[in-house]
Amino acid sequence: MRLLLCLLMKPESVFYVRFPREDCEALLTEGIEDYFVVDTGATVDWEALNTWLTAQRDWVFGWVGYDVRRSVERFATEHITPSTFPQLLLVRPKNLFKLKGDSIEVVKGEWSSELDCWLDMAPLGASDGIELKPLVTREDYDQQFASLMHEIAVGNVYE
Repeated sequence: MRLLLCLLMKPESVFYVRFPREDCEALLTEGIEDYFVVDTGATVDWEALNTWLTAQRDWVFGWVGYDVRRSVERFATEHITPSTFPQLLLVRPKNLFKLKGDSIEVVKGEWSSELDCWLDMAPLGASDGIELKPLVTREDYDQQFASLMHEIAVGNVYE
């Protein structure tokens, strides 16, 4: 699955989610009607989140970041630098489109020609022929993995 966020928390924000579904190859949203965000360092208010989600009755996109674990698990000490991204960000989009081959299905709202650039950015069905190359050698990876396992064993990190 590929998730790209064009702009963060602006009225014209765009989410592009590419993954195989029966009805489309990708979803594209534009604009924000409503959102729920938990900033860095804040505690997730699970009741408020549930209330917000229940009220939406519509498509919701976003992410739950790794730092949300701090609202679930408690640790006496922690040596991890928090992310600068919001811990949690969910949006109800203004416009929603299903992309399949050369077709665009408007699920909600209307298409704007300003969104055409997203069609060229990641052609649908173009996953064939992509060659992935590692940034580190297998030997470096194994050494880094062993070092990480040691840090977990001595309690400096837990994942």
